[in-house]
Amino acid sequence: MGLNLYAKLEPLIPYEHEIIYLYDAFIEKIEDYNPTTILDVGCGNGNFIKSCQNCGFDNIKGIDLSSEMVKIAQSKGVDATACDVAELQGEFDLITAVFDVLNYLDTASLKSFLTQIHRLLKPGGHFIADINTKFGFEEVAPGTLLLEKAPLYGAIDADYQNEILTTKLRLFSPNEENSSLFEMQEDSITQYFHPMSRFKKISPFSKLEHEPLYLYSDESDKTLLIFTK
Repeated sequence: MGLNLYAKLEPLIPYEHEIIYLYDAFIEKIEDYNPTTILDVGCGNGNFIKSCQNCGFDNIKGIDLSSEMVKIAQSKGVDATACDVAELQGEFDLITAVFDVLNYLDTASLKSFLTQIHRLLKPGGHFIADINTKFGFEEVAPGTLLLEKAPLYGAIDADYQNEILTTKLRLFSPNEENSSLFEMQEDSITQYFHPMSRFKKISPFSKLEHEPLYLYSDESDKTLLIFTK
């Protein structure tokens, strides 16, 4: 699905301010519930977990499908495992899925995913996630982003059609034997738009709340979802 290549491109992407805004929105909600145990699904490079730890939430575990991302998270001292949520056992007070995790799932996979999250939550527990709005997919995401952090170069090309965002990833890195030559790695990522009505239809949770988020525009490009078991 391109996640391992994205792990290599991510340090080149200049989204620091947007990420801080999103992390703060999640942590504000976490502080409202003050959980003892937290699971971060799609933990990526571990930076969100580190932010939670800096706010005093120490008993937090991360999982991710990308082995490359998990290696990066582990290098920062994060308790992270490369696995699917369906493989995990245990119970948690609160579960998070930060930065588009739900948009990587088609409708059938999303329904299965929410069932697994529900299984892992303690009664009364909360699941917090963000999704892209239609505006975010139609107006913010499409286009080409050129990346440079010598000696690495990259390109991200995104196109939104029929409620599906297809993102092509390219990374150019120097040849180990001849640094004047570059090798290209290429892959793609697919994301799906999900209206709120879909969550209300397939969710196994007893309660669903949502709030607008504004990462890249004055119009809401993301929505924060808060599920209660």
